[in-house]
Amino acid sequence: MRGQMIFHPVLKWLFCLRFVTATIALEECDQLSLSMPCTCGSQLEKRFERSWSDHWQKVEGAPIEVFSSYLDERQWTQPNTVHLPEAAITVRTIAHGLQTEHVVNNIPPLFCSVHDGVEWMYVGRAEYVRVYRSSLHAEEYTTHFLLCFVPHSFRQVVTVGFGTAFCQITAAVDINHQAVLPSAGGEHALSVCVSPLHSVVEPLQVAEFIEMYRLLGATHFTFYNYKTTPSLRELLNRYSKANLTTIVPWYSLNIRQSYFYFDQRSALNDCLYRSAASATHVAVVDLDEFLVPRIDHGMSLLDLIKHHQRSSQHHFLYGSFCFQHVYFELNASDPSVATQHAKNKQLVTQTRFSRTNESYPKGTIRSKCIHTSHLTVSVDIHSVQWFVNDSVKQVVLPDDQALLHHYRSSRMETFRKHPELFTFENDYFLRTYHLALSSNVNAALSQQPIIVHERNNEKEEL
Repeated sequence: MRGQMIFHPVLKWLFCLRFVTATIALEECDQLSLSMPCTCGSQLEKRFERSWSDHWQKVEGAPIEVFSSYLDERQWTQPNTVHLPEAAITVRTIAHGLQTEHVVNNIPPLFCSVHDGVEWMYVGRAEYVRVYRSSLHAEEYTTHFLLCFVPHSFRQVVTVGFGTAFCQITAAVDINHQAVLPSAGGEHALSVCVSPLHSVVEPLQVAEFIEMYRLLGATHFTFYNYKTTPSLRELLNRYSKANLTTIVPWYSLNIRQSYFYFDQRSALNDCLYRSAASATHVAVVDLDEFLVPRIDHGMSLLDLIKHHQRSSQHHFLYGSFCFQHVYFELNASDPSVATQHAKNKQLVTQTRFSRTNESYPKGTIRSKCIHTSHLTVSVDIHSVQWFVNDSVKQVVLPDDQALLHHYRSSRMETFRKHPELFTFENDYFLRTYHLALSSNVNAALSQQPIIVHERNNEKEEL
């Protein structure tokens, strides 16, 4: 009949046989995936002569995009969702997608393949984990993990691929082999993860941010570049040449899709894994925020963490240390004490002192945290999301030990609506750093190569 396709009986039988054979092969491969992964044949090789990393790619046939992938050798548990198979290590891929229950529940099966430099091999179904759910932003993409499990003998695989059918790959990501290990290795180090850069930011602000944190003991900074000016890129590149910054391209976000704050959560979780191999601790902050030890002038952030662990009355294993929020009025400068040694008299930490006299709101609603990298599975903006197991705890540091200094030009909603609840006072705590900070910022802005200086613990007179 015209307009209809009529299968010859033999062709129909061959088609059914091929489908049944493929189904049997898939079932066998699923059963053997952690002991003897199935090869996918050579037909995929030309399709992925080059894989991508640090670039958002869509998995065809699924409402998911993938960005980066990391080898995670830890033993971890995830309540009520996914369990790590025995004798397996995790290939953890940073992804994002829609978050509504209907969409998530109807995502087609995703299949994991890995490449060892010679051929593609199927290693099983991907586990799809929605990291963050928001009832306020249901239409926006949110952060996910795609989890593939491989045997320990496959530790050297170089690429992971995803598709919606067996041995079909529509997105492939290079695997970062600076693995997340079960325990902290090497020297203690603090890396700082910064939310995506997306508007006009002056080099002075970034130089002050980096140099202030370096004085507080930070050793590396990761920035996500959605949109920056040429002058800021030039400054960041000079820091990068000194191995002090990593600049991750973030401009491949789909402009037709809605994200919360330039997909901030995906960037921060990527940064956690990107930093974990070289840093025992990872701080998650914005450019206008400074995590400040308040016990003693000159104390580093890692010294603060050690102090809290030694002095705590509880014998918990702490994985996150959260700093409660105090608001500094960015518009309330004090020109009489402007830093004399700075080229630009607008270093905010040295000229803005008026702040709320106590932290608000209490707890982790507005806090920012330092996370122990080998104990943390996922971070959120203001707190931890998951640890490797439920024996690891998060602690909110008391105000007399630590504070989050937050410098804003406009007051947040609670401060605007209820000014009678807040008292402001002058806080000169960070003035102790004014000579070193001014000198280092001037040097950073002088177009000279960045110097990796040793941290000076000596106190300066106010």
